[in-house]
Amino acid sequence: MTLTDPDSGIERLAGEILDVVDQPVRRARSGLNLPQRNRLRDRGVLAPGYRADVNVIDFEHLTARRPEMRHDLPAGGKRLVQAADGYVVTLVSGQVTYENGEAMGPLPGRLVRGPQPDPVMGGTR
Repeated sequence: MTLTDPDSGIERLAGEILDVVDQPVRRARSGLNLPQRNRLRDRGVLAPGYRADVNVIDFEHLTARRPEMRHDLPAGGKRLVQAADGYVVTLVSGQVTYENGEAMGPLPGRLVRGPQPDPVMGGTR
């Protein structure tokens, strides 16, 4: 049986694992497109020309590890880090950055300061 999501128009097979996360994600976002709201016009959509980070998750093995404090920020600043198992692949700007929790080398992300321009259509970034 095929179902159509009334909000996105996406068709799925009944019982697909993605249905498990649809409602919590929709509630968390509450209709807000945070990148657009913060004038990051080249983000917030998974479409050609936009920047995107994508996680492929194995929900059967998704577990959070114990949080740990790291002192690796400038001027001895600290941050709380919590790793998780079950992330199969993480892609940033089309490059695999993590696979099964292991760093793969490339880190194409960057610190974003201020508004970003509209996406470049038809090309890659």
